[in-house]
Amino acid sequence: MKALYFSLVMCSVVFAQRPDLDSLESVVKNDTQNVDAMFELAKLYYNMVSQHENNNATKRAEEIFKTILQKKKDHTEAMVYYGSLLTLKGRDAIMPWSKLSYVEEGCEVMDKAVRLDPHNIKLRVRRAMNNINLPDSFNRQTCYLGDFEFIRNHRAFLTFTPDFQQQILFYSALAYKKNNEPDKSREMYQQVLDINKDSEFAQRAREALTE
Repeated sequence: MKALYFSLVMCSVVFAQRPDLDSLESVVKNDTQNVDAMFELAKLYYNMVSQHENNNATKRAEEIFKTILQKKKDHTEAMVYYGSLLTLKGRDAIMPWSKLSYVEEGCEVMDKAVRLDPHNIKLRVRRAMNNINLPDSFNRQTCYLGDFEFIRNHRAFLTFTPDFQQQILFYSALAYKKNNEPDKSREMYQQVLDINKDSEFAQRAREALTE
């Protein structure tokens, strides 16, 4: 049995989402062809699911992502989010076989999105942050190692906020640690410290370096 323990990052604060949820639901209700609004709405529900503020959020997010993909089969950003949502369904499922099935399906969907648009850094970030938190038994090491390397080498990385850069470097270090590459892991942790020694991720990097 493959137990799931997720700690996804980069999620919005749930309580700040309610007005946006209501207004976007109104937009989507009145304009059923507005894919952009649908996508923003689905992401808000996705964030609620990732923070365990579920209620009916999983069902609603899944509905919207499926609708988007029916209208635009090549909407790879909706696809990668939908795949990640399926892994969260696996996290929350009660039966072990459902956990396994949802996670494997979710990974397949995320992989399809990246195959369709391999140079899209947003897809790589979403898949990497999801996969790094999956148990090693799912054998996602090759994916997240490749994704983090792609992200760090992409020109857009230099435009990220310092905090976001530290997140990417910190989880890159964790990826190398999980892959038994301690020298590369220490290098990434040190780069976290080089950006800002006083941040939360810097503190976590220092702790990791002293373990």
